[in-house]
Amino acid sequence: MSRDRFIALTALMEERSASRYSCARCYKWSKKDQINPLIEWFEKYYIGAERRRGNRVVQLDLRFPPEMWSVYQRTLDGASRTNNYAEAANRRIQSELGVCHHTLGNFILSLKKVQHGRDQQYMRWVSGRQPKDKRRKYKDADKRILKILQEYQRNERTVIELLRGIAQNIVIDDVVGIEDLIENDE
Repeated sequence: MSRDRFIALTALMEERSASRYSCARCYKWSKKDQINPLIEWFEKYYIGAERRRGNRVVQLDLRFPPEMWSVYQRTLDGASRTNNYAEAANRRIQSELGVCHHTLGNFILSLKKVQHGRDQQYMRWVSGRQPKDKRRKYKDADKRILKILQEYQRNERTVIELLRGIAQNIVIDDVVGIEDLIENDE
């Protein structure tokens, strides 16, 4: 299973928690064992996992309920799926640091540079300047994702087709160590 397809689970809506859960279990049972630890982690914190207690099956409480992280309704409403300011700040810090292990002094200098840039952006906003418009490729991806979600809402797509469609339209930054858990299934 590709990392993008697995992460696309975040687009599923809150009301369909059973579909979310059964979809993750389907992947868990049908794919290589390497991804199982990641799926179990995702279930535990984001989807909800079931555990047996004697003869009963108990749904575990979620640390991060879907209402907190799902972007399904936001996408249908035409709102942004992400906080681009937070993502931009994170990317800026990563590019400033450039290496995995910094000395404390270099880390502090890098943070000061990033903060200076943020201060300049804030002053541009205060003066009434508009932020840069979203790139066309992202606008186009937003339109395609909205169309996919609307088709899913009208029951024209299955959960798996939804996941595949969204995964084809998102780009996820590399996560350190995740390649060790996931192999591409294609």
